[in-house]
Amino acid sequence: MDSQAAIELQALKSCFSSVLDDLAHIRHVITEAEVRLVQLLNRIDLVSSQMGEQSETPKAPATPTTPRAPWNVIQQLSEATSCGEISQNLSDGDTNVDRA
Repeated sequence: MDSQAAIELQALKSCFSSVLDDLAHIRHVITEAEVRLVQLLNRIDLVSSQMGEQSETPKAPATPTTPRAPWNVIQQLSEATSCGEISQNLSDGDTNVDRA
């Protein structure tokens, strides 16, 4: 492998690593938001029952489900960097990559 190809490969690896780090951060933020929403729904249900009203909102699960990052967010994130090809490869290929 010539030096130019090695430089390009290293840049691509760095870019891919950066995208995966961003995805892990997005997953964390979504999980935090989901937990807060569950807490809010439980508080609403508690207040509603204390007021003597039956809440028609079903109880939220104690633990949130595993969130999935919407692919349009991932696509936008990759377009904001110079890694558009990586996102396309992710959406075309194996998406079962988890760094968390």
